[in-house]
Amino acid sequence: MSLPNRITLIRFLLAIVLFFFLSQLEPPNRIGYFEGLQPGTPEFSRILNIAWIFFFLGALTDALDGYLARKLELQTDLGRIADPFVDKIYVCGSFVFLSSAPDLAVHIEAWMVVLVIGREFLITGLRGYVESKGHTFPAGWWGKIKMFLQCSTVVAILFTTANFPESPFCLWTTHIILWAMLVSTFTSAVLYCRQAHRVSRFSL
Repeated sequence: MSLPNRITLIRFLLAIVLFFFLSQLEPPNRIGYFEGLQPGTPEFSRILNIAWIFFFLGALTDALDGYLARKLELQTDLGRIADPFVDKIYVCGSFVFLSSAPDLAVHIEAWMVVLVIGREFLITGLRGYVESKGHTFPAGWWGKIKMFLQCSTVVAILFTTANFPESPFCLWTTHIILWAMLVSTFTSAVLYCRQAHRVSRFSL
C-alpha cells in the first residue's frame, strides 16, 4: 500500500474515534463511556475540544495525502476511490452528528445536512457519468473552497461551543462561516453541473 493510501486509512481510523466523541453529545442520557455528560461542564468542553482536534487532524491528513500523491507520483486506483470516499464519510458524518446535538452554540439544521450530502451524491453521479463518456472531471477551485469552509464550519462550531459559547464575536463568526459554507456548497454544485453539461453535453 502506498504512503498516501496509508494516510487515507489513518484518516478513516481518526473518523471512527471522532464519531465516538461526537456521539457522546447526543441526548438524552449521553449514552456511552461519558454517560451523564452535561452541557456547560468542564467534561462537556473537554469532549468538544478533543473532537475538534481529531477533526482538524483528519483535515490535515487529507491535504497531506493529496500533496504526497502528486509530489511523489503515487496516484493509484485505490487512492482515487478511497480518498474522496473517506473525505465524504469524515465531513458528512460530522455534520450528521452535529445536527443531532442540541447543546451546540450554533445549531446545524437538518436541511443544511441534506444540502451537504445531496451535493456530494450529485457530484459523484456527475463525475461517474462524465468519466464514463471518456472525459475528465477534475475538482475545481469552488470544490476546494467548499471543502475548506465545510471543515472550518465543523471546527468553529465545536471550538466555540467548548470555549466561547457566550462570546458574540465567536458566535457571529461561526454563523458567517456556516452560511458561507452553505453558499459555497450550493454554488459549487451549480458550477459542476454546468461543467458536466459543457464537457459531455448530457441532455437537460
